[in-house]
Amino acid sequence: MLIFRFNRTHGRFEITGIAGKVEQSGRHGFRPPVDISLSNRVFYVRMDLPGVLPEHISIEAGENYLTVTGTIPADEPPGPCRLIERHSGTFMRKLNFPVKITPDKVEAQLENGVLSIKIPSPGAARASTVIEIRVEGAD
Repeated sequence: MLIFRFNRTHGRFEITGIAGKVEQSGRHGFRPPVDISLSNRVFYVRMDLPGVLPEHISIEAGENYLTVTGTIPADEPPGPCRLIERHSGTFMRKLNFPVKITPDKVEAQLENGVLSIKIPSPGAARASTVIEIRVEGAD
């Protein structure tokens, strides 16, 4: 499990754990890379999800956490593979925040394979909320 700690000196979150590696997360396959920043009491999360459609992503926000789960489709190679580094299958990221967030005001957008999530804080304790993902150029 990764722990996110806010470094007030640098004004950003620092993640403890093994850097530069894709971490296996049991039945959920792997954990996509993520960037988290904080500005004016708003957390900004960016997650790399190349080739993933919005309908294959689920985002749940609670009192002080955000969970992103989904499926990355598998591409059939045109011939025998000699190297496979691209991930496919299920994924999950659970992000715990050091303060309460406002689940019903979370906004998510998927553009060019990057999921961007805006998370206002502070917020009151509420039940978890399912977040709808907008796609640029869609109706």
